[in-house]
Amino acid sequence: MKKKPEKIRKSECNREQSVVINSMKHTSLLPLCIIFIVCTGCSFYSPNEEVTILMPDIPVQWELRFRRLSFCILYCDAAGVKKSENLASGEISCTIELPKLRNWPVIAIPFGDTFVLPSAGGFYSGEVDEKGSHHLFLSWEHGFSASLLLDCSGQGLDITSFNIQRFSEEVLNRSGGDPWNLDYSYIAEKLIDGDFRVTSIKMLPGKDVSLFLGRGKWFFSSPFSPLYEIDSEQAVCFDNVSFGFHRLFNTDALEWYELYIDEKETVTLSYGFVKDSLLL
Repeated sequence: MKKKPEKIRKSECNREQSVVINSMKHTSLLPLCIIFIVCTGCSFYSPNEEVTILMPDIPVQWELRFRRLSFCILYCDAAGVKKSENLASGEISCTIELPKLRNWPVIAIPFGDTFVLPSAGGFYSGEVDEKGSHHLFLSWEHGFSASLLLDCSGQGLDITSFNIQRFSEEVLNRSGGDPWNLDYSYIAEKLIDGDFRVTSIKMLPGKDVSLFLGRGKWFFSSPFSPLYEIDSEQAVCFDNVSFGFHRLFNTDALEWYELYIDEKETVTLSYGFVKDSLLL
């Protein structure tokens, strides 16, 4: 009978040792847990995430005419404050932080030498590639829509609940192949006022314009502009050019026209430089 208490004491001792050992195990795991939370929790709970912005291919006519083509990436943070990131000539991607919100617009404004050209654009919605990275491919087709909605979001439009896909499709369908011929100001006004309908997406009025151009290949600023090949000094008629401001470039010479067109008149100015350094 005297041995039983000894066995009980040994059993109690073993339980106490087990509790101490388990306690030591949990204690030793605690720093690791803290490190894990610090390393991964910041990005998990952050309102933003890193997104790689990828540029589209450069239009052929721009490559022929402009010696340097750089970009300004423009977007907003969650508070609506505009942010920017510059891409030097030859760079095709960059990483920025975007809010974890649906339909977030990003645009890339091109600078061909000293000229500002129509934007590329896209809408971020949290896609992840096979490597688990977030990315956004910009396109010329979505440049108009993204520019418009970026401007409107800064004036109170809730784009997170807006049907971006439907809007972008209608912009392309109703533009005749070039969204920059649409009435930007009119569509923006309807969106901001809450009166927007699909029928609000309409073309700018336009008219035929005749110009005497030199030899070479000419094009308008839009990334969708065709190349007009002129073989001799002659008047060239451009059909239904939209009202507003336009530039017409020559791929073979450092000269261009600036046009302002409205219902009453067409104002045309021509420019050209002898020394390349003047375009730097």
